[in-house]
Amino acid sequence: MKRFFLCGLMAIACLALSGCPVINFGNNNEGEQVTEGEQVTEGEQQAVEGEQVAGEGEDHAAEGEDHAAEGEDHAGEGEDHAAEGEDHVAEGEDHAAEGEIQWFEGEPIFDFEGEPVPDNVRGLLRSVWDLVVAVAGDAGHGHTLSEFQDFLASITGGIAADLDTDGSGGVSFEELNRQTIGPVFEMVDQNADGFITLDEIQDPVIEVVNQALLAFDETGGLEPAIQDSMRQAFADVFNFNLDLDENGLLTLDEVSQAVFGELFLGLDQDDDGVLSNTEVENLLTEAIGTLLESINSQMSDYTVEAAQGVVDELYRQLDLDGDGLLSAEEAGEAIFSSTFDALDADGDGQLTESEFADGLVSIINEIVVELNIRMLLENFKDFWLQATESIFNQLDTDGDGKLALEEIGEPVLRGLFDAADADGNGELTQAEIDSLMQNAAEQLFSLVDADGDHVLEREEIRDFMYGLSGAIAKKK
Repeated sequence: MKRFFLCGLMAIACLALSGCPVINFGNNNEGEQVTEGEQVTEGEQQAVEGEQVAGEGEDHAAEGEDHAAEGEDHAGEGEDHAAEGEDHVAEGEDHAAEGEIQWFEGEPIFDFEGEPVPDNVRGLLRSVWDLVVAVAGDAGHGHTLSEFQDFLASITGGIAADLDTDGSGGVSFEELNRQTIGPVFEMVDQNADGFITLDEIQDPVIEVVNQALLAFDETGGLEPAIQDSMRQAFADVFNFNLDLDENGLLTLDEVSQAVFGELFLGLDQDDDGVLSNTEVENLLTEAIGTLLESINSQMSDYTVEAAQGVVDELYRQLDLDGDGLLSAEEAGEAIFSSTFDALDADGDGQLTESEFADGLVSIINEIVVELNIRMLLENFKDFWLQATESIFNQLDTDGDGKLALEEIGEPVLRGLFDAADADGNGELTQAEIDSLMQNAAEQLFSLVDADGDHVLEREEIRDFMYGLSGAIAKKK
C-alpha cells in the first residue's frame, strides 16, 4: 500500500513542481482566464445581477409613467421589478459578505431527464456538506506547513529501503517500476508469461458486462426469471421482516415500526417513545466530538451549528405536524407514504403480499426501462473496448501486440523518477524522495493557505472546500 501511495504522491509532486498552473476554484467562465484581481465571488455576481434587475425595474416604471394613457399596469409591473431587483441586491450582498460559493444554488448538481434534484434533497445535501466542511475545518485548524510535511514524511519514511531490493543503497528506475506497477501487471497477466495482451486487459471487464446484460430482455426490462427471483425475495421480506402481527396484511405503521422502531429505541434517551430535536443534536454532536478528539482536534461552534443544521433540515422534512417530536410512525409516513400508496392497488390502506411484492418488482422494472440500463451497459462496453485499445497501442511502442513491464513503466513513471532524482545518478535515495514530498507538500498546502502565513485556519479550509465543490458543481 505504501508503494502505491508513493506513486500517487510522486505524480502530484511532479505536477506541482513542473510549473503546472494552480487550479482556480472560483466561478470563472469556461475558456476565460481571470486574474487574481479580477476574481469575484458568486455573491458579488448576484449583487450585480440584482442591481441590473433593479435598473430594469426602474426602466419599466418610467415606461409605465410615459404610457399612462395606455393604463397603469406597466408602472405597477415596473415597481414589482424594482422591488425584486432590490431583493436580489440584498441577497447578493449577503452572499458576498459570507464569502462562500453556494454549492447547491444555481444549476443543479444532479439532473434526471431534465428534472433538477428535488428541493428537499438539495437542502439536505447542502446541510450535510456544511457539516463535512465544518469537521474538516476543525480537523485541520492550526496545522502548520511543517506539520503537514511531517505527516507525509511519516507515510513515505523508509520507503527507499523497501524498494531497494538489490541493497545498493538507492532505488533504480527498474526497482521502482517493478515494485509499484509490477503487482498490478502480474494481476492482469493472466497466463503469467511476462507480457500483457489487449485481450487480457479487455476480457475480464467485458465478461462482467455481458453477465449483467443477461438480466435484461430485448425491451430493456428485466428478464422474467430475474423478476421472479426478486418477487420471491420481496415476499420473504414481507412475511419475515415487515408483517409484525403476521396477519398477512401490511400497514404503513407496521412498515415504519419495522424500519425505524429499533433505531428510535436506541436514540430515545428519555424513553418517551419519540425523538426530540435536542436528542438527535446531542447524539450527533457527541459523535463528531469523539471523531475530532481521536485526531487531536477540538470542535468549534461552527461545527456545532453545522450539526444542528443537519438535524433541523431532517426535522423540517420528517416532523409532519411540526411539534418538534418525531415518532417512528411519523418518520415512516414522511418517507414511505407515497410508495405505500402506489403499491396499495385497492386503496384500502393495507398491502397484501402480492401487492407488496408484485408492485415493487413492477416499479423497479419501470425504473430499469426508464433509465435504459441495458443501453448504458452496451455503451460502456463499446467505450471500454475503444479506450483500452487506444491506450494499449500508445504504450505498445514496438508494435508486437503485447506489453512488457518496461513499456508501461517508461511513460508512466519516468517523469516522476527524473523529477525526484536530483543528482541525476539514476537512483533515488530516501533524502531525494523526502525532498520531493516536502516540496509537493508545500505546493498542496499553498492551495489552502490563502493568506500565506503557513498556518491553516478553519476559514481557509472552509473557503477552499466550498470553492472546490463549487467548481465541481459548475462542471456538472
